[in-house]
Amino acid sequence: MRRLPVVSAISALAAVLLAVPAGARAAGQAPADPVQEPVAVGSGGAVASMDVGASQAGIDVLKHGGNAVDAAVATASALGVTIPFVAGPGGGGFMVIYLAKTNTINFFGGSGQTVPGYGFLLNNEMTDFDFAPPSSGAPDPNLPAGGKQPRSSMGPVIAFRDGQPVFSVGAAGGSTIPTTILQIILNHVDFGMSLPAALAAPRVSQRNAATSLAEPDFYNSALAAQLTSQYGEKFTLATGPILPLDNYPGDATALQVLGHNRFEAIAEPVRLYGGSALVVNP
Repeated sequence: MRRLPVVSAISALAAVLLAVPAGARAAGQAPADPVQEPVAVGSGGAVASMDVGASQAGIDVLKHGGNAVDAAVATASALGVTIPFVAGPGGGGFMVIYLAKTNTINFFGGSGQTVPGYGFLLNNEMTDFDFAPPSSGAPDPNLPAGGKQPRSSMGPVIAFRDGQPVFSVGAAGGSTIPTTILQIILNHVDFGMSLPAALAAPRVSQRNAATSLAEPDFYNSALAAQLTSQYGEKFTLATGPILPLDNYPGDATALQVLGHNRFEAIAEPVRLYGGSALVVNP
C-alpha cells in the first residue's frame, strides 16, 4: 500500500518533515556515521530536524519499513534526549505528533491532561492570545474565543501544485511561527530563492507589537533602514547571551518534492547551532 508522500511533525522546538519510506537496509551493510548537513537530496524518504542523531533515528525507521508518522515519532523522541531544551520524552516529559486539525503543546507537559486510551497531551497553548484588550472597551481581535486558533498552531504548511505536493515548511518559535513560515514561502515562491536560501535568509517577526523583532542581519540591512526612514517601521534587535536561544524569530525545516521519488530535506544552517537533513538514499 502506498503511503502518504509528506507528513509533518512538531515536537516542542523542532519541526520534522518526512517523506515516503524505503525498504530495510541490505543484510550485512554497516551504517555509516551520519554527517550533520543542513541540506540533503535523495530518494526513498527524507528527514530534517535540529539534530543529526534525531534525524538518523527517523531515517533508520524509514529504512526498516516504517512510514512517515513512525519516523516522526522516532525523530521527535530522540530530540527529547539529544537537545536539552526540547521538551521530548527524555527532556521534559512529552512528545506530540502534529497532524491536520490538531493543535500544538506549549512547553513542558502541556495542560497535564491526557486523552484516555490514546496517551497524548491536551494543548495548553493560550499564551499567543491577549488576556485583555489594550484598554477597556477597545477592540482586540486577538482575545481568546471559540473557533479561534493560536498563532503557533498555524503551521506547518504543505504547498500543492495541480493537486500534488511540491514542498512543505514547518517552524518552531511560538507566536513567531506564522511569520517564519510566511517569509520562507514568500522568499521561495515570490522572490525566486531556492528553498534552502529562503529558509536561511534573515527574518523579522511582527506580532501586534509596537516594534518588529529582527535578526541581526535584517536589523542591520539596507532594507530595514529603508523601511524605517520611508515608512516609520521600528525594529527590535533579536539578541541574547546565547543567540539565538534567548530572543529569536523561530527556526524551521522544509522538504521539497523533486519528482521521481526524489526529495530535498532542508534544516537550519546556523540558527540553533544548525540542524540536520538526511535522506534514505543519497
